[in-house]
Order: sequence, then structure tokens, then C-alpha cells
Amino acid sequence: KDGAHPTSVAVIGVSEDDFEKFSLVGGGAKYLEPYYHLDGEEGQIRIRYAMPTVDNQIIYANGAALLIGGTGDTSTVYMDLNRDGVLDERERDYTSLATVDFDKKITDAPSDSADLSPYTICGGSKGTAITADPKITMEGGLVAMLYGGGYGSGSDVTGDASIFVHGGTVDTIYGGGDNSAISRNTAVTIDGGKVNILYGGGYTGSVKNTAVTVSGGTVNSLWGGGAYGEVTGNASVKINGGTVSLDVYGGGSGENSAVGGTKSVTVGGSAKIGAAEGEDSYGVTINGGSGGTAVTNGVNSFKIDPS
Repeated sequence: KDGAHPTSVAVIGVSEDDFEKFSLVGGGAKYLEPYYHLDGEEGQIRIRYAMPTVDNQIIYANGAALLIGGTGDTSTVYMDLNRDGVLDERERDYTSLATVDFDKKITDAPSDSADLSPYTICGGSKGTAITADPKITMEGGLVAMLYGGGYGSGSDVTGDASIFVHGGTVDTIYGGGDNSAISRNTAVTIDGGKVNILYGGGYTGSVKNTAVTVSGGTVNSLWGGGAYGEVTGNASVKINGGTVSLDVYGGGSGENSAVGGTKSVTVGGSAKIGAAEGEDSYGVTINGGSGGTAVTNGVNSFKIDPS
């Protein structure tokens, strides 16, 4: 309806019993939330964007697209209403988690320009399965962890999940969820910023296919697969820019981290892999190991692509 209260009135003159029979259908319905509202004595069914929730320094997007901005150690989290990964004027003015008010506010939301270094941000939900395509875009600031999916048992996502890092600092990224599955694919794209550890898959949760792309910024270690979590399809890693300081693995890490399909790593462009000059540098190790030890996180194919 307007920037401050982007809600719509769908039906007027209804009761709560009528609301129980109401549902949304269509491609965009998964990102909207109907609710019952009393305007004076008139019952209304209104529609708003799906709202994130916050609990114990974990932000759950519940399928909504999120934007993270900030400078240095301070960060602000916004709702990305049009899901384009760009913070526009309306979103900047009205959709930070601290200020957004779609006929309700977000309980325990962090303030704007806050220290979010201990915070985890999830594209999915807590303990609730959702149908959505979670999307997190980070432009700046500092957070502890990013998950493309949900957090905790029962938080499965039916859809695809994507994470984009253009700037800022993240300790750990999982393209999938924590102890929860993503039915389709995950994509993690890094073209700026700093990431310590990156997994294309989830933590103790399965995904279908993973795609990790690094074209800028710095990543210390990355895995195409998950951590103790299965990839039922293929795992792809492409590094055509930026720096990977330590390790690159085509597969996953730990038990139950098998990749059911192929594991591929492609390196080219201006990419730099290995420790900085003067430090211990291992470069790229392909299907390493000794004594006949089976390698589960190596690759099926490795390609150098100078283009």
C-alpha cells in the first residue's frame, strides 16, 4: 500500500471463521502472509510480506529475501522486498528489521548499525518446513554465520537457496541448512568480502546440487559439498577470481558428506589459490591422500580454464 506499511486489504466484512477458509495461490504466494485484522469493528483479511523472526541471536528469514549492509564491524539487516539483491530507497527507509512494521514488528530484532558478529542468519525457518527460494545478499558488515536453509530439525526447505557475498566479513557459510534439508539446489557466489569457511551444502542436512562460485574477495577454505551433510546430486566449484588462501575440496567434510553425482573444480582467470607468498603454500591438491586411503572429498574432474 505504501512504503511504511506495505500491506494490502484483500477482503472486508469478514469474521475470523471466514479467515480460516482463506488461502493464497499463485507463484508469489509463498512470499506473502495473509492475516486477520480488525479495523474498528470491521473484520478484514490483509496480506503482507512474509516476516523474518529473531531468537537468541539467530535471524530466520522464513523464506523472505534479506540484504545485509554495513561498514566495518557494524551491520544492518533489511528485507529485500523485490528480491533483486539491491537495497533501494524504499527498503532502506522502511524495511530494516529494527524498523519494519507490517501491522506487526519483529520481536528482538537487532538495532540498525549493530554489532552482529555473534549472529547467525538463516534463509529458512526454525522448526517449520517452508516452500520458498531463500535468498541472502551481503554487501557489508560482519556476521558469524550464513545458512541458505533452515536451522534445526523440521526446518526443511522445498525450493532453491542462494547466498551472494559482495562485501563484508563472514566466518562460516553453508549453502544448505543446519540439520535440515533443501529439496533442490544451493548456490553460493562470492565476488567480494572475506569468508573464513565455505560449504556449498548444509551442516548435517542434505541438498540436491551445489554450485560455489568465487570471482573476487577472499575465502580461506571451501568445500563444494556439505559438512556431515549429503549432496544427492552434483557438486560444482568454480574459481575464476579472488583468493582462496588455504584449501579447495570438490566434495564435503566429515561422515555422511558423500556426493551422489560428480564433483568438479574449475580454476581460471585471475584466481589465486594457496597461502600468501612467504607462507606455507599448498596450492591445489587433487584427490590427495596416502597409503591407499579412500578420498571422499576430492574431485571427479579438474579443469584449468584461462578464459
